[in-house]
Amino acid sequence: MSRSGQTAVAAEALGVGEFETARLARKYVLDCVNLVAQTIQQDHVTTLLFLATVTANISHVTHNAVLADSLGDQVPADDQRQPVSLYALARTYHLSYETARRHLKKLMEAGLVVRAPDQGLRVPAAVLTGPAVADIVLRHHELTRAFLLALQGKDARGEPPIMTPRLQAARITTEYFLTFLRISAETISKDLVTTLVCLAITQALTEQHPVMGGDQERPSTTVLAAARMLNLPYETARRHAHKLIRLGFCERAETGKIRLGEDLKTRDSTRAYLAVTVAETIRLAQRLRPADLAAVAA
Repeated sequence: MSRSGQTAVAAEALGVGEFETARLARKYVLDCVNLVAQTIQQDHVTTLLFLATVTANISHVTHNAVLADSLGDQVPADDQRQPVSLYALARTYHLSYETARRHLKKLMEAGLVVRAPDQGLRVPAAVLTGPAVADIVLRHHELTRAFLLALQGKDARGEPPIMTPRLQAARITTEYFLTFLRISAETISKDLVTTLVCLAITQALTEQHPVMGGDQERPSTTVLAAARMLNLPYETARRHAHKLIRLGFCERAETGKIRLGEDLKTRDSTRAYLAVTVAETIRLAQRLRPADLAAVAA
């Protein structure tokens, strides 16, 4: 069986097709990042650097199944949180060091990230135990529940709640959407900001034109819509949109708006990206299934 055939079969195991899985994943990731961005009052790039730091600080715990389960809904104390270097974050998530440094400055000025004695970066435990974060975790839990049900082709209304400890589920899903964004960046441009703009353009097209394909003219949107979605300056979004056009992921419509490249769906790179996205999404469902999907999957 071809790779595309295997991907389609795997996606159908979730209850929806491969393109629908990718669409749901993109919306879920952008919704989650937007939720955190609104709360900490930062743009999406700064927010992702914040979340990447949180995740890296406790990766020695979350990558150990026994420790991760025992952690549950607890927030590790500062002396249990391993600092991470800005260079490591920038390299992992495809940010230039200067871009990462600029966004780190915003986080440090807001008191969301501090430098450890060894000069590594750490999100203080106090930042993660306030009422604002508790609200994020609660709302994120509902987004996750709706996402998992949508992957099964179900409506969230009237379905049982997720039973996993909320912080534990948040840690698992944050790893998922950071992985999703890293994989997207590796496929699209090796640049996180360009990747976010591409995802935002695609999402704007989906929201404005929920039914696409057939004999319809390919829909288009504005760079401004993507900039607003990501809370980025228009000039930044415009610059990265031009990069997407040069790379062939987007093109200018006759109206001057922007749309996706004509052959995007048929590219080998797109098929490979779909395969990885579906695999990671199945992995997410499997990681949550023992604790949260027992009732929902019935």
